[in-house]
Parts: sequence; C-alpha cells; structure tokens
Amino acid sequence: MEPVEINAGELYLRALRSDDRIDDAPALAGEFPTVEAAREYIRGREAAWADDTVYSWAACDATTASVLAVIELIVDAGTATPRTYLDREVGQRALAAVLPWAEQAAGLRVLS
Repeated sequence: MEPVEINAGELYLRALRSDDRIDDAPALAGEFPTVEAAREYIRGREAAWADDTVYSWAACDATTASVLAVIELIVDAGTATPRTYLDREVGQRALAAVLPWAEQAAGLRVLS
C-alpha cells in the first residue's frame, strides 16, 4: 500500500521521510543510538508500507511541520497493534485520527 496522509486538525500525519527535502531522522534521534540508525528505521518504514506489514506516520504540528510523535500500526492477519514514540500524548491523539482509516479503509481490527 502507498502511505496515506491524514489531516487531523492541529496535527498532520504523513509518512516518515529522510530525503533531500525533509529529514525526520534528527527528530527521531533520541529514540535511536545515532541519526543514521534513525534514517535506517525510516527506510524500513518505507519498505513496510510497501509490503503491508507496518503502517507508520510522523505526527507533525500542522503549522510548523515539526515532528511531535510517531505512530505505527503493526499488521498481522487482519489485525493491527498500535505503538507510539516521542510525545506519547500527541501520539495518542494522532492514533485516534488513524483508527477510522485503519478500520474502514484498511479493514483492520485494531488491538489495544
């Protein structure tokens, strides 16, 4: 599946990126030993979208585009297990915006 963008009011959810235009790796560096490890994680998330194993989003401030949280749905046999990183409170708000897409468009049952 191709990455899906979700407008959630004060949050804008988009695919994680590390390219010549947008580099989310520095924002994720606190979750990884190095910035390069964060870039490798982002490359893995791109591949995971393509093979429908993990759907992930950078939850960004809609006005500044700063990455505030990361949301993942780990997909297995029609179910999805959510995880959030960075700001967990923002992650929970972003997850609430992702759930309708996951259940209706992707046909997943999201586990708690």
